[in-house]
Amino acid sequence: MFCPPRRPPYSDTMAIQDDTHLRRGAKVYAAEDLPGVPEGTPGKVVVSVGLTWIRYRVQFANGVELGTLDRSVLASEREWADRTPTAG
Repeated sequence: MFCPPRRPPYSDTMAIQDDTHLRRGAKVYAAEDLPGVPEGTPGKVVVSVGLTWIRYRVQFANGVELGTLDRSVLASEREWADRTPTAG
């Protein structure tokens, strides 16, 4: 009987460590107008799922919660700060 090698249990250290992946709890902004959510509305990632296509469920500050959002429609805090001109 063939037994595949055991893998260590999943841990955060095994998660994707690049800036393109948003973790649960990450603060984000709507990078474009979404149904019920104007561009620039802040939100928080509630769920991040997927293997080849990572999708997000986000609770926005205006009370709207949207799921199956692609990374392209969300901006991290750093991306939003770089995108938004500073006053002064």
